[in-house]
Amino acid sequence: MALMDDDRLSRIEKKLSQALEEKRTRLREEEAYELLGIAGFKTPVARSIEKPEDIRSLDLSAFPGDRVVCKMISDELTHRFEHGGVRFVEKTVSGLSKAFKDFEKIAKSLKIELGSMMVAEVIEGDEGIPHQLLLSIRQDRAFGPVVFMGLGGVGTEVYKNALKDDRALFVRAAGDLDDESGTERVLGRTLFY
Repeated sequence: MALMDDDRLSRIEKKLSQALEEKRTRLREEEAYELLGIAGFKTPVARSIEKPEDIRSLDLSAFPGDRVVCKMISDELTHRFEHGGVRFVEKTVSGLSKAFKDFEKIAKSLKIELGSMMVAEVIEGDEGIPHQLLLSIRQDRAFGPVVFMGLGGVGTEVYKNALKDDRALFVRAAGDLDDESGTERVLGRTLFY
């Protein structure tokens, strides 16, 4: 049985091709949510705001709860949290407008371009170990498709620096992934597992 039908695969391919046509090698967070949604995963409600005047036309009723999370989107800023680029605000036009203005100031101070602001549903969770997972899928020129997995959340860099070499990394050739017991055994030795 196929994991996804041709329509879903076609929609995913179209989204990935669009990013490549824009000369981008990374997806924005809201695009990743969209692709995961097409693949059948449950994802938070998320919308992109490219300019402050777009806030007034945003359907705030689409977001559950009284708060939303606003995230600064810039191709030049990987770790936005440490620069104040993630804000939990009241689900109001004034709350979103203030967050957008703050992100514009941050971008200006860092001398980078603010691409947009992502507004997303707040998903309550625990930020401590082991409640967040980092998952990254890349196409590497030397190795082909590569999947990165590890501890996620705001402490990812701290964890990375503190891990011992023999427990920090799991590497497995794609051809060996069908050996589930071997994969699980090696993966089980990592700290994040």
